Amino acid sequence: MKRLLLIALLAAVVFDGCGNAEPETDLGRVVAVVPGESDPGAAGQTETTIGVSTTKSVAGRCPIDEVCEIEVPLEAIELEATPSSIFLDGDRAWLAAPDAQALIEVDTVAAAVVQTLAIEAPTVDVVSGMGSLWAVTYDISFGPLLRIDPTDGTVTATIDTFADQPQAVAALDNSLWAVVDGYGRAIRIDAGSNAITDTVGGTDYGGGRGEVAVVADGAALWVLDESTGSVERIDDATRTIALTVGDLGYLEEPDGEFVSILADGPKALAATGEGIWVLSDVPYPDGLANAVGGGALFLLDAETGTVLNRIDLILEPAFGRPGLAVSNGAAWYIDSATGYPVRVDLDTERQVILRLDNGGVSGVVTDGTMTWFAVESLFDSDLLVGVAESAAVAASSALDE
Repeated sequence: MKRLLLIALLAAVVFDGCGNAEPETDLGRVVAVVPGESDPGAAGQTETTIGVSTTKSVAGRCPIDEVCEIEVPLEAIELEATPSSIFLDGDRAWLAAPDAQALIEVDTVAAAVVQTLAIEAPTVDVVSGMGSLWAVTYDISFGPLLRIDPTDGTVTATIDTFADQPQAVAALDNSLWAVVDGYGRAIRIDAGSNAITDTVGGTDYGGGRGEVAVVADGAALWVLDESTGSVERIDDATRTIALTVGDLGYLEEPDGEFVSILADGPKALAATGEGIWVLSDVPYPDGLANAVGGGALFLLDAETGTVLNRIDLILEPAFGRPGLAVSNGAAWYIDSATGYPVRVDLDTERQVILRLDNGGVSGVVTDGTMTWFAVESLFDSDLLVGVAESAAVAASSALDE
């Protein structure tokens, strides 16, 4: 029986992995507070050492230099390969495992691996839609796209994208869109013919920093344009960019013959009934260039692109596949410094982090009831870890009692 230790800056969790058998659940403990204030240098905040971690606590939330203990249950499902991304389709989670050249199907209700599909290519991103799995592959470079039968792993179509290098995919009703080379350019694939019908967006082939995101919203697609730090909405019917939203944290300045990036801007997207949530790296309060710490969540009106809400973050966001999950009044993302998942209460702005001592999160998804993390372990078996939203709410609320 494998053991993995998860210690949160807000929750310390010890549990046994459950493999494909009946899930085992242990309880964790809340051990400190990550403050809700937007300014990491806010008055009243002090450094507190807990174990090997340096955390921050605020007087009035959790007593400084004291440990607040609150039990939090988790579920862990042992995986057969290391995941690089995760996609949730009802009660099924699909994980891409490039090193094993496989796709993993997990029943999240039964908390068990259903099957591991062998694919003769390193799969780095996967979505399900229109009765198929659609996988991005990577060898020397990204591509081609594979259409896969989810029942047995048969590759039913190989879509050669030629000069375009797809890095992330999203499925609409009758088409698949793939974001290519990190510069906001997207290609459309018709689900009937498996043919590339359109290329939309920029034409810069210089290659990006690898931080791409794409999310489907009805008949529209939202992508990041990394070269300008903007977010774009692509209309599937007209195959055009219908809206561009800037000023979401991206900041650059001339540096001789080059340009220095002071803040990366948008890193991840999530579509909800409220609108489009954008997770961004924003300039640090005292102007340090790309300093660790500091980020923001923006809520955009899906029709106009107007910023409806902004929540400043204590911890800087990282890229994941996907890197943002939003549902039922909470957002989850990945901390850039540690690779740990962070929860943000969208009403109170309370922020908590789950610390994985020997693992990091490569993707996060939620259905509003459970939030699941694809976890790459440094020493033991890799995992799909789940936390009930009700337990996360109870733990966060108990800190104020």
